[in-house]
Parts: sequence; structure tokens; C-alpha cells
Amino acid sequence: MSVNSKRIINNLLDELPDNQMGDIVQYLFFIKKKCESGNSPDLLAASGSSMDFWDNPVDDEVWNNA
Repeated sequence: MSVNSKRIINNLLDELPDNQMGDIVQYLFFIKKKCESGNSPDLLAASGSSMDFWDNPVDDEVWNNA
């Protein structure tokens, strides 16, 4: 995962209300388990490439002002 992807995730987490964090933790455990089972290399590659799509100055500016 690129540094920019981690930055995007951190920014999104900062914007979420605390009552949503349980869902995020469950989802992260789900993804981790899929990675450990070896069933998701294509999923991880696809998610990484889609995150890069959103990493651009135009979308950054929009989200900064959301």
C-alpha cells in the first residue's frame, strides 16, 4: 500500500463518527483474514489501483472542503 493510500484512509477515518469505528474494525479484520487465507491477492491489487485513482489534487481539494 502506498503512503498516499494510507493518508487517504487516515483522512477518511478522521472524518467518520466514533459510532462507525466498530464497523471499520470488523471490516479490517475481515480483510486481514482473507489475506491470511491467500484468497485475496486480486482483491488487494484491485483495491490498491482504485485508491490510486482517487489520489489527485482535484479530489484532495474537494475532500478537504467536505
